[in-house]
Amino acid sequence: PGVGRVSMVLPSGDSFVGTGRAVYINVYDLDERVAGLNSVLANVGIGGAYHAGVEVHGEEYVYSQWSQGKNAPGIQKHLPRCHDVHRFRTSVFLGWTPHSRPEVLKIIEQLGKVWTCGSYDLLTRNCCHFCENLCLCLGVGPVPSKIKSLANAIESIEANRRLLEASMARQ
Repeated sequence: PGVGRVSMVLPSGDSFVGTGRAVYINVYDLDERVAGLNSVLANVGIGGAYHAGVEVHGEEYVYSQWSQGKNAPGIQKHLPRCHDVHRFRTSVFLGWTPHSRPEVLKIIEQLGKVWTCGSYDLLTRNCCHFCENLCLCLGVGPVPSKIKSLANAIESIEANRRLLEASMARQ
């Protein structure tokens, strides 16, 4: 898809026009160069290197380490499907939240206490992990596995490397 083009994926395959209680995960390529790699990786079932945000009530919530201060909340809000660094790829409909706008804002406030800038980790606690946590809080389930699959594969390799190193250190 081109920049700014929204492809909505619904379970029924229908087009979507709905209310503010619809929840989407908006997926971005990290940049123009990564977009080509992500397309190749997606075609072979590996997923890709993505940035993601959750859209609900007309706002998009993202998590990053690029805020002020280590203990500052890493959650930011911006216009849906618009990012100043990452390239919009697609939007996936996840379901309907029972939560009103004030309830969602309270959830974001609570998550901001644990999703701080200083707790960001590229492989184990990134924007995609935040999206999954927020989507679970909103009652729409986990994000599609393909969005986190590359990070999960790399983390699995890294975990095995650490185990091997620890095993070799004991010998």
